[in-house]
Amino acid sequence: MHWSPAFLPLDPPLALEQGQRVSFSLHRAPFEEWTWQVATDTTRQKHSTFLARPLKAATFKKAAPDYAPALTPEGRALAYTVSRCDGTARRHASMSRRLSR
Repeated sequence: MHWSPAFLPLDPPLALEQGQRVSFSLHRAPFEEWTWQVATDTTRQKHSTFLARPLKAATFKKAAPDYAPALTPEGRALAYTVSRCDGTARRHASMSRRLSR
């Protein structure tokens, strides 16, 4: 929903009379979810995009304060290669064998 048109429904629809005041507020919560609230002197509605699309458990795990991503096999190979680029002479054949494992 970032920088794109969005439909923010009111369900159930509000029955309004001419001259009745309506307030609307829009907030963005974590994980790019939006909440909106509409109120009149007689009713108040609060809505959210939270259940608008399926969320994976991994999304919540990545938001945890103690989350630490793990290196993929490609990331480990890259880390190994970069660690060997320390300015000392290394044999290319030795590095190639190590990386192919």
